[in-house]
Parts: sequence; C-alpha cells; structure tokens
Amino acid sequence: MKRLFALDLRSLALARVALFGTVLADLAVRAGDLPAHYSDAGVLPVRAYAPVAWDFLFSVHSLLGSSRFEAGLFALAAVFAVAGVLGYWTRLATLGTWAMLLSLHARNPLLRDGQDDLLRVVFFFAIFLPWGERWSLDAKRKVTPARSSGWAEALFTAQLGAVYLASAFAKLRSPWWRAGDGVRYSLSLLRYETHLGHSLLASPRWVLLLSNHAVIAVELLLPLLLILGGDWKRPARQLAFALAVLMHLGFGLGMKLGLFPWVSLAAWLAFLPGGDVPLTTKSQSTDAFAGACALVLIAAMNLRYLAPRLPLPTPLVRVGQALGLQQYWALFAPDHLSAEVMTDGYFLALGVGADAVDHDLWNAGAPPRMERPELVSATFKNRRWRHLFSNLTWDWPAGSEQQRTVGAARDAWAGWMCREWRASHPEPMRAVRLVYVYHRLGAPNGPWSYRTLVARACAQP
Repeated sequence: MKRLFALDLRSLALARVALFGTVLADLAVRAGDLPAHYSDAGVLPVRAYAPVAWDFLFSVHSLLGSSRFEAGLFALAAVFAVAGVLGYWTRLATLGTWAMLLSLHARNPLLRDGQDDLLRVVFFFAIFLPWGERWSLDAKRKVTPARSSGWAEALFTAQLGAVYLASAFAKLRSPWWRAGDGVRYSLSLLRYETHLGHSLLASPRWVLLLSNHAVIAVELLLPLLLILGGDWKRPARQLAFALAVLMHLGFGLGMKLGLFPWVSLAAWLAFLPGGDVPLTTKSQSTDAFAGACALVLIAAMNLRYLAPRLPLPTPLVRVGQALGLQQYWALFAPDHLSAEVMTDGYFLALGVGADAVDHDLWNAGAPPRMERPELVSATFKNRRWRHLFSNLTWDWPAGSEQQRTVGAARDAWAGWMCREWRASHPEPMRAVRLVYVYHRLGAPNGPWSYRTLVARACAQP
C-alpha cells in the first residue's frame, strides 16, 4: 500500500494550501451574491425546495433564510479555510471545510457544478491525509507524528482516478465523442465560449478530431498512471502530472469553466513525486474495512450515472449522499437521448416600464438587442448565475419536486429583479420576464427559437 500510493509530505502541504485557497476564492465569489442566491429574498427561498430531491439529505444553510445567518456561516467557512491554509488544527479545519461545503452545496442545488463536486469529494478524503505535517503551524507545534498506513493516500488516489475514469466512460458512449466531435461541440457551447475557443474552432478538422481522441486517451491513462506511479515508479507519476496539467490548462483556456481547472490542478499537486513520505504504521483490519467501504461508495456514486439501470441498495446511496460523495463527471458528454433534447442559447431579461415597451434589465433599461451577443458567456455576472439560468431552462417531469423547485426559482428570480430595479431606479418596472433564445445543442447553426421562462408583474409602490 505504501509503495503504490505514497505521497510526499511537501506535495501534500502544497496541495493543502492550494485547495484551501480555492475554497476561499469560491467563498469570495459566492459572497458577492449572497442575498440573491442564499436568502429567502433571493432566487430560491428555503421553502421552495427539498434537498433530498436534489441528491442531498440536509443543509445547515437552509435552517434559516436570512442574509445575516448565511453571512455568519460564510464567515465560519472562511475561518476553517484560513486555518487550513496556515495548517492550524489541520484535520479539524479539513473536517469543518468539508462539512461547510456539503451544507453550502445543498442550500441552492441550482448553482451546483462539477467544481463543487470535486471540492467536496477531495476534502472528504483529505480529512484522513497527513497534509498538515509540513509547512504548517501544526508542524511547528509538533501536534501529531507523520504516520500513515497507506489507506488514506490510496483512497485519495482512487477518488481522483475515478473522476477521469468516469468521464472517459461517459465520453465513450456519447455520440459527440464517438463521432469525433466532442471537442468541437464543447467549444461551441455558448455559455462556456471564449475568444480562444472560437479560434480553436477554426482549426482544421483533423486537429479537432485528434484533440477529441487525445482527451479520451489521457482520461483513460491517468488512473492507470496514478496506480502505477508510486514512489517506486516516479516517471509514471511525473507523466501523469504533466498530462493532467496540460489537459486542464487547455480546458481552462478554451472554455470559461470558473475555478474547475484550478481545483483540479490544486488536487494534482499532491502527486508531485518526492521522497519525504510519512512514517509507516501497520495497517489495521479496521483500516482495510473502512477503505473497502469507501471504495464501494466511490464506485456506487459513479455508477448511479454511468449505469442508471443498475439497482443499488438505497442505504448505500443514502450513506454516499450523507457524506457528500455525489459526483457527476459526464459534463460535455451527453448520451444519445440527452444529445437529442438538450438545447443551448442565451437569455434576455426584459422589463416593461411606464412607456409600455420592453427594456433590457441587464443594460440599464436600454432598448433590448435580440440578436446573439458576441460572447454569450460574458453576459453572465459569474459562473453561479450561468448555472442558475441553465437550470431554469430544464423541464422536469410534471408533478415532480424538481419541477416545483424550478418553477419557484423562476418566479423568485422575477421578484428579485423587480425589487433590484426599484431600489436603484426612480421609475419602477411594471413587469419583468426572462426569455430563453435557443437552438438544439450540438447544432450551432440551427434555427433560433424563443421561449418565455417566466413573466411576472412587479408590485407597485
């Protein structure tokens, strides 16, 4: 176990600082929209959703709906993250950060994305890592000896490997990637587009085709290199690290993915090879049992999406949900059914004023421009708003809890826009509406359609 999965203590410390730093960066972005995204006055009041319908069991953040309560929880999460960066009571800081991430992600599931899943699962398995043994206040205080039985490192490695293995399997069954169009379609998605992505789309067909197959090959290779890349085979681990860095930098430059590439790279820092490894302690039977259970949970939570028809014991799924091990790595790889029904487009936030004509609420009330923006991704304030609007377009089965939540969120967004406009403009809007302008996903040159997601009259003063 130690030979296969040994991690250098300095590399772990570097990953610790980087990962806790990304948590702080994420909290800072979220705090800018705290009332809008997490209070009852915002886009998803507590009463409008049930966490269990969105793959979560409970959220401390949903106990109250006030901005002050949420700000207090944000401050607590920041305290844990700062302690983690400094390496002060590191294990407690890691445990607290994982718990706060789980609660925060469950508070508004319409904001959830792959970055959230990755942060949450990485921090769960990092609880057991000796990543506070170097470059930390704990090390100066000599709080704990640097000992490990190898199971913590093995599970951390298995979880990171599962990310790429599941993503590769999803691509292998996706019509996009099997036809060699995965990279082209991904770069064409309007809400993620960048100027560099546009330039890459102009590349020769063979370049995009080669990139398509290279991504799948790297994602299949990374888990194998992680397993073989222990301290006794450093070149394998160096190759894995280099491939991961190149792939994620490519993703981050070609598409607007927020912090996801940087969270991934921060986790990969733990695998920088070296010889400063923890002292070995004998593995106990309890370690092996707990490790086996964790491996089963990792597999089960991925199979829920990779093989949805496979019956999984409900108690097993509930344990995975309680621990925050929900994970979905099939983004940009729709299956045959999803590829036929998913759409892509942009949004218009329109308000009707006293003059009875439409105004662009995102452009100081100017006359609306109905044509496609030059860069659709730039029309969103940040990636949280991007994911919210994307989720507002989904039509869940009639009568489902998810349908009720999305309907409530659409209406809550309209109410929020009415109040925001009235607070900053002398003339109130009579009504607001959100319009989705779209075409079929994967057909960027297809005809545009218009759909009003919500229309609501504003309360007049």
